[in-house]
Amino acid sequence: MSQPGPPRNLQKNGWAKFIAGFGYAFHGLWYALRTQVNMRVHISMAVLAILLGILLRISSVEFAIVFVVMSTTPWQRPPKTWRQVRYY
Repeated sequence: MSQPGPPRNLQKNGWAKFIAGFGYAFHGLWYALRTQVNMRVHISMAVLAILLGILLRISSVEFAIVFVVMSTTPWQRPPKTWRQVRYY
């Protein structure tokens, strides 16, 4: 079964490329959600954190902290050199 690919960028101007970039990003996010269990868990916990923040009426500063924590993985050590980066 053929999956539709990301939108094709037929125009050459910068605005069209910028908008097409969102299409590529959402296509990649959808692919990750369909194929990666850890991504589904991460998104589920992020949605839960946002809903709890709304329910508990946390401040905008606390929401900013929640968003920073959701988007980082402090236990993941960056590679020492670029040669250690694996591309699958």
